Amino acid sequence: MKPTPSAAAFTLTELLVSFAILSIILLAAATCLQLSLRATTHSRRQADHHRHVRDATRVLLNDFRHAVINADTPLFLNPPPEIIQMPSPPPPADSVFFFTNHPAFGSGELCAVGYYLNTSRQLLRYFKNNGATWQSLSGGFLPHALDPATPLFPAVAAQNEPLLAGVRAFRIRALRADASAMTESPLTARPALLEISLNFQEGNLTHEFTVSVPGR
Repeated sequence: MKPTPSAAAFTLTELLVSFAILSIILLAAATCLQLSLRATTHSRRQADHHRHVRDATRVLLNDFRHAVINADTPLFLNPPPEIIQMPSPPPPADSVFFFTNHPAFGSGELCAVGYYLNTSRQLLRYFKNNGATWQSLSGGFLPHALDPATPLFPAVAAQNEPLLAGVRAFRIRALRADASAMTESPLTARPALLEISLNFQEGNLTHEFTVSVPGR
């Protein structure tokens, strides 16, 4: 007696087609998962970088909010070598150095701070405590200007703190109340606004971040 084939059985062709379709579905799912993970990683890195930018500008904002700017303790935009001592010339970018009444050291105590780029494209914060600041000031800026044998901001490389990496451009503008630029340096009057622009690289993408710091 000849056996009757079962109706529930699959032919070899049907099995091969099923495996091919399943492989395509699994490949598409794996591709979607990989793209999703890549997008999530990129978004996380971008969020981290933006957080670092906000943290860096928050530190500068705090320093500038307590800045003491007058004839004896001016603010320096792009200071000359006799004012700031660096081991090597920084890349083309702005720099700012000033004195601040830092709350961490108590009222009336001046500290020297500065922001500039190094050759590795890091935004650095220079900080020198009140005792060392007064030793460099030697009674104020005027005596130093008459005899600038010692820079007001000596040994910058030994006093800095990296704040942000991958910075391509760092620009600072001091503005008056009418929004006109204060081009003189040093500044002996407090700017109404300090405009800070950061251009930084993240992979193949370039980002621009601008913040305005009120003078008061």
